[in-house]
Amino acid sequence: MLQPVKGNGKTGGTTRSAAVATLAAKGISAARKVEWKLVWARAQWLLEHGRRVFSNLTERERSEIKEILVKSKGRPANVTQRERDRVQSLVRKAFLGFK
Repeated sequence: MLQPVKGNGKTGGTTRSAAVATLAAKGISAARKVEWKLVWARAQWLLEHGRRVFSNLTERERSEIKEILVKSKGRPANVTQRERDRVQSLVRKAFLGFK
C-alpha cells in the first residue's frame, strides 16, 4: 500500500512516482526469487491429478470445502476448529479416496 507522500514533491521527502517505482522494483525482485520450475511442476501435477483427486469428493463436499476456505480468507483462525477438522477430513478423502 502506498504511504502518504512526504513533503511537497519538489524538495526533500518522497514523491508518489518514486514510491510507485520502489514498489515495482520490490515486486520484480520478489518474482525473480520464485522457483518457477517448481511452480511449473506443481501446476502440471495439479492439471494431471487434480480431476482424479476432486472426483473422490461429492459435489456437496467440494462445495463445502470451498465455502470453508473462502470463509477462512487464508487464515485458519477465521474458522472454527470443527470447520478445520472438516477440511482436513475432506482433503484426506480427496487424496486417499476414503475417510
